[in-house]
Amino acid sequence: LALRNWDFPGQKSRRVKRQKRETYLQGVIAACRSLHREYGVSFFIYSQAQGPSMAEDDRLISGYVHDRLRVDIPCTHLRFVETPVGASPAWIIALLRHADMLITSRMHAAIFAFLAGIPAVVIGYQHKSPGFLQALGLESCSLPIDEIGKEMLLSRCEDVWQNREKLKKIIIAAVCGTRETIEAKFRLFFKEVDEKR
Repeated sequence: LALRNWDFPGQKSRRVKRQKRETYLQGVIAACRSLHREYGVSFFIYSQAQGPSMAEDDRLISGYVHDRLRVDIPCTHLRFVETPVGASPAWIIALLRHADMLITSRMHAAIFAFLAGIPAVVIGYQHKSPGFLQALGLESCSLPIDEIGKEMLLSRCEDVWQNREKLKKIIIAAVCGTRETIEAKFRLFFKEVDEKR
């Protein structure tokens, strides 16, 4: 799990913000409990971001979710991973290679998971997440944070869990294809730069 502390800035009412945040968190917690109960899934939680402001610090929300999950999930199946301050992308990718699946509301965590060849359920809080997943052919892995509910998130997680081996192949092909496209564009760019010299 890599979760973002989201306060639903599009909502004006504090009460509505609290309700939506609680629905988001309870959806994640309920999905994790069900995945553990039904499939024996183990979880590790890590903080993708640690500042600079409280709004960008994932440690509080990660700790909150961890504390709620440890009531029902034994410590042999639940771990909070302290992310070193300034952890490199390589460190995060290496961590994610130990996972079978990621549940995240951090787009960059999903990118790192895909680079590790791991499927992810991405709870999108902005339009960039579904757009990114659609470009990779993985739109079925996306879920808008405003529409999240316990049943919807669990259903999406179960679908990704049950199809994770197929999704891994799609992810590897998409990452390789994207890498080749980027490298080709950089070769073309540097060729043009060299020709102008």
